[in-house]
Amino acid sequence: MTLSNTSIGAVLSGVAGLCFLSYYILFGFNSIRNWEDKSTNNKKLVRREIDMIFTREVNMGEDYLSRGDIARSVKHLAKAMVLCREPFLLYQVLQNRLPKKVFNMLNQKLEQQLKSSDSRKNRTIRNLGL
Repeated sequence: MTLSNTSIGAVLSGVAGLCFLSYYILFGFNSIRNWEDKSTNNKKLVRREIDMIFTREVNMGEDYLSRGDIARSVKHLAKAMVLCREPFLLYQVLQNRLPKKVFNMLNQKLEQQLKSSDSRKNRTIRNLGL
């Protein structure tokens, strides 16, 4: 039985297609999985950095408050509110623990920050992928 050039070409094309498909299945899925793992790890690192900055801002706010420097305390506590994962809970804690005068100043500072940084924060969150 003799095969024509067209038949041989069709068989070779089919074999090449199977090889390509096998390669993609074998290596393509692994590379996609590795990329997803790297992306997840990067997000965890960014979140860890944000958590560290949040903790530092809260500590600085408490430190300035203990020294009687209310303006600096409010500045750092407001920054902490922006970085907080659960800002409503932090807001409630601060409402219960801060003197009324300091809490009112914090509210004013938060309103200012919301007006000035709302668009910047949204862009940052989108860029970080959070």
